[in-house]
Amino acid sequence: PRVAVFDFDLTLTSMHVGIFDAGNRDRVFGTPQRVAMLRGMLEQAEAARVPCHIVTRNSEHNVRKALKVSGLDRFFESVVGNETAESAPKSEIIMNNILRAQTTGAVATRLLFVDDDRANVRDVGSCFGRAATTIQPKTISARYGKGMDEGDCALVVRWLREGAG
Repeated sequence: PRVAVFDFDLTLTSMHVGIFDAGNRDRVFGTPQRVAMLRGMLEQAEAARVPCHIVTRNSEHNVRKALKVSGLDRFFESVVGNETAESAPKSEIIMNNILRAQTTGAVATRLLFVDDDRANVRDVGSCFGRAATTIQPKTISARYGKGMDEGDCALVVRWLREGAG
């Protein structure tokens, strides 16, 4: 089985999302075209039956509110935020709150991890080794500003297709 884990701020979103920002889709995610790009990538994950999760240092409430306003909430099985994970390394959060919590009993054999923070990418890569594919989005893309762009989404979709079948 495979699982995809995304960071929220500056990865899925184009900003660090505060409590007063979460209800404004365009402010949080950027343009409607960027939201459509993310939706298309997440639809590919859904079609490939790859569960998607969010692990973030933001509050679960802010994340859920922003996802709901954007219509992206249905694509994520869980959101693990600072209320649950506090300051634990993201590799530990993924192991304890996502992989061990899978109800199927089968622990994921392949992990996709997408995060803008190089330290988190290194942490997950070293913890999960060859079982993990990590993507660190560019700090700023020419078209969308901050957060994932078309190239990053294309890498996710390629990972999804490589594991199909």
